[in-house]
Amino acid sequence: MRKHIKNTTKIVYRDNPDLGELIVVKDTLPSPEAFRRARLQKEHISVTLSLPKDVIAVVKKEAEKKKLHYKALLQSLIAGYTRQRIHTSS
Repeated sequence: MRKHIKNTTKIVYRDNPDLGELIVVKDTLPSPEAFRRARLQKEHISVTLSLPKDVIAVVKKEAEKKKLHYKALLQSLIAGYTRQRIHTSS
């Protein structure tokens, strides 16, 4: 597990006439842990696929280039295709 490295550098804000009046806004991004929990809470269903060996070989080769597990690449491809189909059929 990676440790979060806290940035201890103090940010100095200066007046800049080109920017106009500046306001500091609250950080609204979720923490990395909250993001992981939300991602894990999505409902998943296991599916078994039977694909030709040459197809799997290509997927494994592409996954290796991207430093991913081939199953993660297949999941991403199927999810992306599905999202695209949903948006184009609307």
